[in-house]
Amino acid sequence: MDAELAENLARETERLFTWWHWVKQGRRDRAWLQRSIGKPKRAFRRLLEEGVEATSKKTRGTCGELLATFERMWTFVDHEGVPPTKNFAEQQIRHGVIWRKTNFGSDSARGCLFAGRILTVVATCRQHARDVFGFLIGAVTAKVRGLEAPSLRPPNSSTMELRPERLHLPHSPIHLTGRC
Repeated sequence: MDAELAENLARETERLFTWWHWVKQGRRDRAWLQRSIGKPKRAFRRLLEEGVEATSKKTRGTCGELLATFERMWTFVDHEGVPPTKNFAEQQIRHGVIWRKTNFGSDSARGCLFAGRILTVVATCRQHARDVFGFLIGAVTAKVRGLEAPSLRPPNSSTMELRPERLHLPHSPIHLTGRC
């Protein structure tokens, strides 16, 4: 049963990503995807519900976890700019994860705050093809001269303005233990 379930889930996943790529390529529009998603969504739910009854404990657990967040898995259908996977987000934090592993993190709250802010600056500058060192020089120079800090927001962006002094780390287990 588990192998058949896996094959059926893989088939539905392939169909879903084919449709997603059609939208990204302009072969179909988002409205089409929103109208058409009902059938694969119902198929996924049915297969996951079958998986909760599977013989394998691991399959039951995975299917149960996916069912618990089922509606969130479809956010990409209704919200433009939200991808169906978390690959982009994982790529953005990879540098910080590697830094933490190789440098043993920080034991102080101030060190964690600094690490979070500097890693945010690095990720944002890289994302917008900006010179990280140049941005940091500009930020330090502005601080020393009492000037306004440079913005992390690209000049042509309409998103919320990000400034280094306004970057705050979210509360996480890392901060509760005092190690980041």
